[in-house]
Amino acid sequence: MASPSPSPSPSPSDDCSCSEAETVPRNQPPIFDDYDGHVPSNEVSPLLGNTVTRRYDGVATGAASTDASSTTKATAANPVKTKSTRSSLPSLIAIITLGLVSALIMVGVFILPHNVEAYVKQAVVLEPTNLAIESVTSNGVRARIQGTFQLDSRRVTEDTARKVGSLATWAVHSLGTAETRLDLYHAVGGNMNAQQHLGSLTVPPLAINLVDGHVTTLDFVTDLVPGSAEVFRSLANQWLDGQLGSITVVGKANLTVNSGVIPLGTHAVSEALTIEAGNVPAMPEYNISSMNFHDVPDGPGKFAVSADVAVTTYNKHPIRVNIPSLAFDVLIPDCNPLDPQLTVARATTDALTVTPKSNVTASAHAVVRRIPKSITRVCPKTSISPLDEFIKRYMKGEDATLFVRGSQKPSKDTPEWISTILSELTLAVPFPGHSFDSLIKEFSLTDVSFALPDPFADPDTPDADPKVSGSIHVVAALPKHLNVDIGVSSIRASADVLHEGRRFGKLHIDQWHAANSSKVVNQPSGDMSLEIDSRIENAPLTIVDSDVFSDVVQRLLFGDSDINLDVDALVDVKVNTSLGELVLKDVPASGNIPAAISFFGLFLLSYITSAAFCSTVRLIIPRCSGPGDTALPERLADFGASADLSDGGSLQDGLQPQIDQLRIVESTPSSMTFSALVNITNPTPYAATIPYVNIQFFKNDSLLGDATLRNVNVSTGQNYNIAVKATWAPSHAGPDARKVGVDLLSQYVSGFNSTMTLRMHEKSVPACPILGRSLSNINITAAIPKLSAPGDHRHHDADGNTPVFIRDATFHLFTSTASFTLLSPLAYDTIYLCSVNATAFWNHTERVGEILYDYPFAAPPGTSTTPRLPVDWSVGSVGYDKVLGALGGQLKLDARANVTVKVGVYEETIWYVGQGIGASVRL
Repeated sequence: MASPSPSPSPSPSDDCSCSEAETVPRNQPPIFDDYDGHVPSNEVSPLLGNTVTRRYDGVATGAASTDASSTTKATAANPVKTKSTRSSLPSLIAIITLGLVSALIMVGVFILPHNVEAYVKQAVVLEPTNLAIESVTSNGVRARIQGTFQLDSRRVTEDTARKVGSLATWAVHSLGTAETRLDLYHAVGGNMNAQQHLGSLTVPPLAINLVDGHVTTLDFVTDLVPGSAEVFRSLANQWLDGQLGSITVVGKANLTVNSGVIPLGTHAVSEALTIEAGNVPAMPEYNISSMNFHDVPDGPGKFAVSADVAVTTYNKHPIRVNIPSLAFDVLIPDCNPLDPQLTVARATTDALTVTPKSNVTASAHAVVRRIPKSITRVCPKTSISPLDEFIKRYMKGEDATLFVRGSQKPSKDTPEWISTILSELTLAVPFPGHSFDSLIKEFSLTDVSFALPDPFADPDTPDADPKVSGSIHVVAALPKHLNVDIGVSSIRASADVLHEGRRFGKLHIDQWHAANSSKVVNQPSGDMSLEIDSRIENAPLTIVDSDVFSDVVQRLLFGDSDINLDVDALVDVKVNTSLGELVLKDVPASGNIPAAISFFGLFLLSYITSAAFCSTVRLIIPRCSGPGDTALPERLADFGASADLSDGGSLQDGLQPQIDQLRIVESTPSSMTFSALVNITNPTPYAATIPYVNIQFFKNDSLLGDATLRNVNVSTGQNYNIAVKATWAPSHAGPDARKVGVDLLSQYVSGFNSTMTLRMHEKSVPACPILGRSLSNINITAAIPKLSAPGDHRHHDADGNTPVFIRDATFHLFTSTASFTLLSPLAYDTIYLCSVNATAFWNHTERVGEILYDYPFAAPPGTSTTPRLPVDWSVGSVGYDKVLGALGGQLKLDARANVTVKVGVYEETIWYVGQGIGASVRL
């Protein structure tokens, strides 16, 4: 009988199958040529036919025997003669038997293996229950693996495979394996032809029950030896970068099996397992359960900063592992993310035991002895360093990124293979930010003084902004985990100034200002605070919204309640630590500036010094409420957008404006410019520096002129000889303005209580137009102070006020003339009266006479007497009779006149009204 033909050899592609276990045919070269296992010859026997079986070391086993075909050939060569009468029944039986055997062989070779293999693959249930790393060895780890194995026929979907497989496994009952080395490979990109060695482990002999539903418990200890560190680095980096789509792991082994005492030979087995990305374990969630920074001694007189961090996570896997103490380098990103990270410190972890399905707390400790220069170096084309960027993100509450990498200098207890793998891995660790919005609890600016900008500064530059000087007081809360000795040496800031949430100014404290600090313990909580004090000088204040600023000034001047201005600042701080100087940038701070200090002082002082020569500003000054208090002006309530300060309690007792050395410095036919020295008393506790300011003055909304101050320093208390320059030019604003100007001059020389309105304009501060625009819609109406004649302190008008222009008169009846004593307010310039048209009255209405005189005469500085002017008497009138009756004596007369005056080349005709002029009557 012919022997069955051998099974066809699998193709090379079948050898690389990733889903089916394979048995290498006897005539196939071994998969592992380097496999060094030895199988005794008595354990290998042909299952089918009499072919030669090769071990995986390439050695043929078994003995040749005569097969059925040889026998057939021998019989064919030596035929046996039979009787023709012999029955054909035996031949028929032989043919049937041969067919049955052939059919059984076909079933055993082709049908049963396929169904058994499908059955085993679908029915197998392998469940790991525990993986414990018992110890770390010099070349790997010793692990205890526990699990269960069973075949569950209910998982098989194909009916034939389920029945055949159940019958075959029942017949075999159990299967044993010899000690086996299992090699694990990574198929790069799922390509079975590109495999990288992951590692190997040795599996001890195992006995597996194959009966359906029977559970076999697996429990063995094995040594795991890792493969190439480069493979782990590549996979880990792909995983960390989120680029790991799937992992295909190929297990290969030369498996020696037996069933009971029956050896089943050694077989090369290759199995592939593909793990999709969604099934790859993700980075576990963790939280920093504790963090503490503190100073530690580091040699004689030296200190370092130690950082202790504890991280807690949950281990949801059935894995137990003992992790030895490890060393890591802690790094932060460089300026360019593509550049290598910068090392900050070296950290070591405590030995750790990870238990299955429980919380795990890992503790790490690092000591920083100095701040590396590489992390404080300013990045190109920026103003910040890598350390600045890290701290900035942390303090804003954003996740900063730390990198952790196995140290190049591991501890002596760390096996070399662990340090080799870890040193190839760099793990990006999100470092949870801590919002420092409440770090600075108080930010205030006190003891403020101001300086208006340089008039020659270029617009939109820091020199074109008002300057603020004052004392900064900052109270910062120290984080509880920060227990290092720190002190602040310098401070700078950039602050937005707001009113009711609307930003109108920006305070630039761009230069470093020296600071001092002290720690304060807050009772009873025990929290630590750091109080920082610094003095700033000439910090620019940029007005960014003139409408809001104008509203603030109006509320300050005319409101009936205090207001506070909010400050949102970003503060830079130079901190001295045991590591050296560290700069913290953009620390958020919020506080307030007392409004009366900042803008009221700025506006009031610039206004007073520029307007005091021509006005009496009347305010109410409150009394101090106690020792050390400083008087501040009360709010000027109920005046609206325009204030009339000509009545009410006078500031003269506090401000006391005095004008001296008034002189004409320039004149034209339609204008004149004069200067004066002003003495004032500053009742506020604030000082101001005014390089230049120009304020216009109005009457009935008609522009009459302007006043200018240059390089004025106003201090607290008495201020003498403040130079003011003013221009009188109503004609420049048109004929209506000229008429208003004439009336104002006439009222003034007639002794009336005259007022004018002061107003800033866009060019009040040329370098800072927005400041003038902000204040241009605020009108201050103030009384014009009366001037005394030089050297005259005795004569007053009928109401007891300062003297009027005409002090007295003398009438000469015989010559019908009159002479007058004039009081000129100008100490250095002569006033010329070019023509006079005047009428005298008794008792306000009774005419006495008229003077018409067209010849100019001078009124020099101080007191002077006019020439005798001709009088045309009103003979027969009551007034004339009263003059006759006062011959040799005096009487009081009134006068109304139109007078053309000339100062320099400026000439104007004004009217004059005088009452109660003392007139002497002579013959």
